[in-house]
Amino acid sequence: MKWDTLLYGLLFSGLGAFSYLLLVNYTDLSDLVADILYSQGAFIYFIAAFNVLGYSMLRLDQYAICPEYSSALEVDADVFGRNVAFPAAELWFTGGR
Repeated sequence: MKWDTLLYGLLFSGLGAFSYLLLVNYTDLSDLVADILYSQGAFIYFIAAFNVLGYSMLRLDQYAICPEYSSALEVDADVFGRNVAFPAAELWFTGGR
């Protein structure tokens, strides 16, 4: 358990650092925003945010394991398919006409 926590922390910190570097280096931001992002505080914020989100998702995943959960996912996928995916595909293929 101790090693899992350490490995998850390294994983989420790496994801936060990677996303920070992508945001800072590969976007055309205004000078004011770029000056704010090129700071140690913004880097630490990204890493902390990714760790909080990652550990929250792990905790939620632990509590979501129940017999009704898998059947609820199937129902949600069916609802998503009928209400979102099919109309979006129809608009895509017909060109919105």
